[in-house]
Amino acid sequence: MLLEENQVIIQCMKTVENCFREYSKKQNTIELVGKQVMVKEIKSEHFAQIGFNGDTYCFVVPDSLLETIKAMDFKVESRHYQDNYKLVAQTKEPTTEAFYEALSNYILFDEIEQTAVIDGTEQTYKMNIMLGNVSTRGKRMTVIKSSYTIISFLAFYIALIFVMVTATILSIQQLSDSEKYKYRYELLKKLGMEEREMNRTILQQLLFYFCLPMLIPILLSFPVVLIVGQIFLIAITVQEILKNMLIVIGLFILVYGIYFVATDVQFERNINGNQ
Repeated sequence: MLLEENQVIIQCMKTVENCFREYSKKQNTIELVGKQVMVKEIKSEHFAQIGFNGDTYCFVVPDSLLETIKAMDFKVESRHYQDNYKLVAQTKEPTTEAFYEALSNYILFDEIEQTAVIDGTEQTYKMNIMLGNVSTRGKRMTVIKSSYTIISFLAFYIALIFVMVTATILSIQQLSDSEKYKYRYELLKKLGMEEREMNRTILQQLLFYFCLPMLIPILLSFPVVLIVGQIFLIAITVQEILKNMLIVIGLFILVYGIYFVATDVQFERNINGNQ
């Protein structure tokens, strides 16, 4: 996206996006380094809005305005920074974690001495201060994917426990009631119902009891996962999230189905076993 000499882009967090948009509706100009510039666009994509690249928001400026900023005399409190620039570069190929490590080696350190009282004794120690910071998309994607994997594994483990507990309770409850249903099915058999049709009725009965507790969580999980997944969209796509979700749901249905089949077989045996 090309910027004209008097245009800037505001890159901000989503929490302040509406404030900037309301401001731009009333007045679409802002004073920056002594010049009136127009706000061309307001963006709120993930950009790691922390101290070293703009706390809450930052301005994307054209090259002509950047030269003006460099020429200004900034007063920086820390003696370790003569300039306070934040530069953004776009690479031809996607960056990797190895690229980040190699790029970090070019950051200089300044060694200073500090004095502190430790265990009642004044001691002097040395501290290394970084003279700059660097962040790459590849490094952030690696960190976010690691966090996504950890959170997904914990959520899957907890959900699997709940599924197994639910299936166990339903199985025990249905099998314990099989004696009560035995008399009813014996009565239906005396009235002319065939065993095959009776087994089909048992299957439908168990299917209703097992499917209802599983259907509601599956329907609720889609919007919840998509909302939470917004945190990780810098590293993964919505398609990947949905794909992983369908795989997990498939595994849950498999485990749930094993309990269901075992309950159905044992239920039929309890009904027909002593006849």
